[in-house]
Amino acid sequence: MVDWPAFRIRGFMQDVGRSYISMEELKREIEILSRFKINVFHWHLTENQAWRLESKIFPMLNDSVNTTRMPGKYYTLEEARELVDFCKKHQVMLIPEIDMPGHSAAFVRAFRHDMQSSEGMKILKLLLDEVCETFDVPYLHIGTDEVEFTNPHFVPEMVAYVRSKGKKVISWNPGWHYKPGEIDMTHLWSYRGKAQPGIPAIDSKFHYLNHFDVFGDIVALYNSRIYNQTEGSEDIAGTILALWHDRLIDKEWNLVIENGLYPNMLAIAERAWRGGGTEYFDGLGTILPPEDTEAFKEFADFEKRMLWHKEHTFKGYPFAYVKQTNVKWNITDAFPNDGNLSKVFPPEEELKDSYEYEGKTYGVRQATGAGIYLRHVWGNMFLLSMRILRKIIRLMRILGCIRPMLRR
Repeated sequence: MVDWPAFRIRGFMQDVGRSYISMEELKREIEILSRFKINVFHWHLTENQAWRLESKIFPMLNDSVNTTRMPGKYYTLEEARELVDFCKKHQVMLIPEIDMPGHSAAFVRAFRHDMQSSEGMKILKLLLDEVCETFDVPYLHIGTDEVEFTNPHFVPEMVAYVRSKGKKVISWNPGWHYKPGEIDMTHLWSYRGKAQPGIPAIDSKFHYLNHFDVFGDIVALYNSRIYNQTEGSEDIAGTILALWHDRLIDKEWNLVIENGLYPNMLAIAERAWRGGGTEYFDGLGTILPPEDTEAFKEFADFEKRMLWHKEHTFKGYPFAYVKQTNVKWNITDAFPNDGNLSKVFPPEEELKDSYEYEGKTYGVRQATGAGIYLRHVWGNMFLLSMRILRKIIRLMRILGCIRPMLRR
């Protein structure tokens, strides 16, 4: 049998600028994910909170006084070289990112100069000398997102400088505007990001793992069509799942388990290799498609295989996932509680096919899956009321599961 990937880039990103992650943990993730044909590790090394890569020429960058989160935690240049070698041994390409000129408050604290100033650019070029010498890799990611450009020469000059060091350059999109030939690859991070003919693109627009919602994320990722394409091309390179650690979590184990790293990565590993995918969302808050659809059957098959790997390949790893294709819900429109969360409604008293309440008929529809959205992380509230068995609802209230969900 001959097999080949639909997309040439199949990767994940760790934001260590915000939250330092030990070398041991990074190696653990890279090694086991490489078994599932994940072939890119994107290392987001610098942020407003900290500059995590050692600088021999400017040691003040790593000084605790210039770090606002997890001070004293950074990677030595020797550790960076070690991780590059480790990735190569596992057929994984490491892409380091030095974010510029935005997300650079740590740089400003250390040097008292904005990156886009003439003084800042001189310093940054010296740092890039050090970075390019350290990383024996083909690409350097330079960021360029979420920033006001005050110096029109900054990005073109930095791209040219990095290229002069023998590196290809990747830049976030939206970010700086490029024409073909002016950049080697763009990395889509927002729905506003558009791939451009002649410039290969990595699609991470809907591939973030910072929702703390593995049951919802995994279905969306497994069904996703990467840049709405069934397979890659010269212009669509693939996808990288990004773990942005905006929230400070005290343990590495929790960073992995609360973001659902491993189950989500297995979903995107399969999708990026096989291609295809089918978007499903009914607008009512349910996640899994109906059980009689091919999409449901495919996900159920994937889930079965994934749970085998959880028990065998990932034994001893933080793998937060349980079977959800057997979870059944009865869903109605929301009953008006007028702010009274202790109010009791008809579905809690008796399970029926429909309900009459205050002159309105509330129909019941069935859904499957552990992910039911009352409110998307950044979206609007769905007008849903979830009522299954009375004992389950009461247990959820005791455990405090309902009210926090409504406040998200």
